[in-house]
Amino acid sequence: MMRVLLQRPETRNQRSETRRQRSEDRGQRIEVRGQRSEDRGQKLNCFILSSLSSVVRLLSSVFCHPSSVFRRPSSAFCHLFFVVCLLSSVLCFLLSPCYAATLSSSELIANAKQYDGKIVVYHGEVIGDVMVRGSYAWINVNDSQNAIGIWLESKLVKDIQYTGGYTSRGDLIAITGTFHRACIEHGGDLDIHAKSTAIYKKGSKLEEKSSPFKIKVAIYLLIICLTLTVIYFITLGYRKKK
Repeated sequence: MMRVLLQRPETRNQRSETRRQRSEDRGQRIEVRGQRSEDRGQKLNCFILSSLSSVVRLLSSVFCHPSSVFRRPSSAFCHLFFVVCLLSSVLCFLLSPCYAATLSSSELIANAKQYDGKIVVYHGEVIGDVMVRGSYAWINVNDSQNAIGIWLESKLVKDIQYTGGYTSRGDLIAITGTFHRACIEHGGDLDIHAKSTAIYKKGSKLEEKSSPFKIKVAIYLLIICLTLTVIYFITLGYRKKK
């Protein structure tokens, strides 16, 4: 018995140490993710700068030397075509939301300081009511872990047809916007100010189907209750006659 009592605190300490190590490993994983996102941002900046420098060189070679351009019209056309294609690809890349980090609600809440004021992409189901406030509106988006309030223009909520509740499954929406750890505009709440939205799956109405087993059980219980009430009243009348 003494050995068992002495071993218990050791096992508790070991459990606490393993929990602490797990939390440290999670923190290291989060730091690695942040470093990877920073590296991606640096690579993106280098790509943009290199592409812009090449565009400037091509433009200078085409427009600053017109004699060579008119002597070789085929090469000038190729230069211009390449410049237009490169500029269009760079603009499409910058205007698309792919440069933002796609995060879950748990990651945003756990690393609120890290993502405060940054553009993020958040996916989830629209739940509750759509609360219109003039030219803007509030919606709640749940990613099966937590729900985050989204502040967006009222014109962006026109495409929302279903919101999650007891009778319906809400639309699945992708939100691209600025994450706020404690929004000054909305009383210090955690929210996302959406810049664009995209519904990638429509919701639907939930059909209420009764289980046949439950129906049978309810019928049997009703029959038993009626039988007991009849027996009770029969025995009560029999006692009164006596």
